[in-house]
Amino acid sequence: MNSFLLPPSALLAARILDSKNATEPMIEMTSFKPAFSEEKQGAPLFHSSPEEEGIPSDLIRDFLTKISIDPSLNPHTLLIARHGKLICEASFGAQDSCVWKHTFSACKSIVSLAIGMLIDDGLCFPEEKIADLFPKELGAMARLKLRDLCIEDLLTMRAPLQFAEVDAMTTTEWIKGFLNSATKGEFGKTFKYNSISTYLLAAIVVKKTGKSLSEFLDERLFAPLGIVNYYWEKSPQNIEKGGWGLYLLPSDLVKIGHMVLSGGVYEGKRIISSSYLQTATVKQAEVVKESDLFDYGYQIWVGKNSDTFLFNGMLGQNLVCFRRNDLVVLVNSGNGEFFHSGNYFRYLLETFDFDFEDKLPKNLKAEKRLYEFIKSLSLYNPRKQTGRERLLDFLIYQKKNLFNGIIGKYECTKEDRNSVGLMPLILQGVQNEYTKGFVSVRFEKKDGIPHLVYCEKNAEYEIPLGFKTPIKKHLLFGNTDFLLASFAKFRYNEDDLLVLTVRLDFLETPCSRILKFVFGTQGEVLLSHTEAPGEEFVSEAASEALKQISEMPLPLVSSVIDRFGEDYVELKLKKAFSPTLRLKKSDI
Repeated sequence: MNSFLLPPSALLAARILDSKNATEPMIEMTSFKPAFSEEKQGAPLFHSSPEEEGIPSDLIRDFLTKISIDPSLNPHTLLIARHGKLICEASFGAQDSCVWKHTFSACKSIVSLAIGMLIDDGLCFPEEKIADLFPKELGAMARLKLRDLCIEDLLTMRAPLQFAEVDAMTTTEWIKGFLNSATKGEFGKTFKYNSISTYLLAAIVVKKTGKSLSEFLDERLFAPLGIVNYYWEKSPQNIEKGGWGLYLLPSDLVKIGHMVLSGGVYEGKRIISSSYLQTATVKQAEVVKESDLFDYGYQIWVGKNSDTFLFNGMLGQNLVCFRRNDLVVLVNSGNGEFFHSGNYFRYLLETFDFDFEDKLPKNLKAEKRLYEFIKSLSLYNPRKQTGRERLLDFLIYQKKNLFNGIIGKYECTKEDRNSVGLMPLILQGVQNEYTKGFVSVRFEKKDGIPHLVYCEKNAEYEIPLGFKTPIKKHLLFGNTDFLLASFAKFRYNEDDLLVLTVRLDFLETPCSRILKFVFGTQGEVLLSHTEAPGEEFVSEAASEALKQISEMPLPLVSSVIDRFGEDYVELKLKKAFSPTLRLKKSDI
């Protein structure tokens, strides 16, 4: 396919799917996330028992059971608060609710609050024309086409311009690219979910206040709510991305939800007007394609058949607020959802969309059952093993010192390895920072602790392996710091070959990397890389990418699609997301 016939976003996708060569980004990274600091927690939420706030502990335990056993959900952390008091806080597996999380599109709703504050201050109004705000970025044709586009159209996602998130990875001029892009639909009527609409709202905050979005919100929202530990990635134009890129503690997002649910007041202080929130959290745009459960307000999803509103981010980041009972439920997950079509919302509404008492009698037994169940969900609190599990662990870990038997260096043979790396591919795309290719792995002990050393062409990652409980460590990927938790286990497969599985959770994100080493009898090793979210995300991404490409008015593109079809695209994606390498133990 001739590359000059493809738009930059399609060229980038082709680079990512090319397993023979390392992916070269279209533009350089301009925003590097700092290391998360556990010392900066800010003002805590008040804690209470479920019964004290009118919610049965057993009801919460049943809900946690449903979402923990559903293989499609992969929850990481869950917080429940009523009347502004935290009544449940759960972490699953190696996850940690005291670590900030990438909110993805859930932060769009926070940008809406910033615009609401500008409206409260008389600095802007919903009908204000975008062409008047960004005259220098508009070409002559765009100025004419966008003459009626206003702030409210951005707030309601009814600005059907085609320049979107993927395009932002191919150019440094996001505002100009968005405003001068093609249109598919009618301004003010056609719903087109697009994170760049939110980015433009962030740029409006900068233009109206002379401050960055973070500086403005720090004064007006974060500081009044006791929020001190956050980071918002910026665009090449040094403006917060708006529609994504915010890292925030789960408890702090619950505070913001409670403030909105309380009509704009937090601990007796007015943060934003109730009139703006009344408009922002009711239906302004009908949504058909993206959701059966929610319509859209001002950058906030609103329930179609429930009195709720939602801050939603892809891959399972959801803050749901129930007006009828003053309940806030936050979940951070690592699943393949682009919006909110999974089982989680069915479980949530079936459990909590009811009127509850203000207070229930104490039920210490139920509270204890809930507490013990929450403990059992975390790998940092190992559950009591069964007799069979104890015997298996004795045979594997005690009778044979398995790790000592695999110590050494393992190098890759001739397969495609130039696009294989430790960071999950989804995260590479989100960060616009790609691996330079795999080289080798080493197993060694340091201070008596088993380590995996994963070597790429331009980086070496030393990872302590937690076999009984996860071990956390900060790792630097390029200029970006991520906090990882590693959890490892040995088993034998059906061919009686030793298998080491290492799960690496990137705790600040929905993403995990799973490495599976199968050790042969002659020093050869089969190393498979999978990631979560994984296969379900790949299938949906393949369908969406194929649809977008097929809509391009390019005959050559259409002929390729007709020839290969969706199965071909999905196969390429699976190879990119789940590469397998053959390694050989080195004599060195």
